[in-house]
Amino acid sequence: MPKNKKKPTPDVLHVAFVLDRSGSMGHLARAVVSGVDEFVSELRRDEGDTLFSLTAFDTRFDHVHVATPLADVRSLRETGYQPGGMTALFDAVAHTILSTDERLRAEGRADEKVMLVVMTDGLENSSTDYTAKTLGDLIQAYDARPNWTFVYLGAAHANLAEAQDAAESLAFERGNAMRWEAEDAGVRLSMASLATATKHRRRSADLKSSRVFADAKQTESDYIADAK
Repeated sequence: MPKNKKKPTPDVLHVAFVLDRSGSMGHLARAVVSGVDEFVSELRRDEGDTLFSLTAFDTRFDHVHVATPLADVRSLRETGYQPGGMTALFDAVAHTILSTDERLRAEGRADEKVMLVVMTDGLENSSTDYTAKTLGDLIQAYDARPNWTFVYLGAAHANLAEAQDAAESLAFERGNAMRWEAEDAGVRLSMASLATATKHRRRSADLKSSRVFADAKQTESDYIADAK
């Protein structure tokens, strides 16, 4: 192995969080900031090795954190979260996949566990590089790898089955799709529950999962308080 490459760590988890920052998230800005900060804090309390990346997107996307050790992740209050613009969901997800893969390969860590999470309150309306078809093809190719897990959290859905349908249309596993409620309490509940699922994913001996929420013994009620 080249000297400039790190030896893969068997139990490390690379979390790539793709977060909606479009205008429709404006009323949730404070809750998102506190929710993401608490999500990171909860992961810090875990003894495992987790590296955190955050891509925030609206009409464009920004890589706010890239493989940052949890101890060094700055608060979203400091890095900034100002919703506005439209929803380039496809471009943000695709470019996050590709940049994550490129980095892991360069570091000699391509065999370590990756969990890419998408959290959005709406639907795609402004991507220029990718379509539903080309993003789905990309996700399908990476989901075929033995160590990549894709998770979808969507709020623009009337029920869980609808969220699973939307996720599946982009090649996410149905068991890795969940809906959340676009209200302050819904953000906090979802981020707390996602932290639990993420910690379970890191601790698992399995390099990937097609049932992230079931693995953590979670149901829709862990993300929507009044879910039936």
